[in-house]
Amino acid sequence: MISSPNFAEGDPRRIRDCQRAVLRELNDLIDRAVASGWKRGEVLVSIDDLVDAETAETGDLLKLMMGYLKSPMPDAA
Repeated sequence: MISSPNFAEGDPRRIRDCQRAVLRELNDLIDRAVASGWKRGEVLVSIDDLVDAETAETGDLLKLMMGYLKSPMPDAA
């Protein structure tokens, strides 16, 4: 579930707050796709193809996602 905003409209921290909320869900989506049999890299490339890669915000998001790609997978319980 995406969390509600922590800051009022117009507060400069609100966009970063939204990014964090959406990124949590995006990471969960990536994990679910991988659990369904897709390679993590395939999922990231697919997401990259779906977004407008010409904006600075998208570039930053993709860098975060690539960092997530390099992070170790948690052990299954």
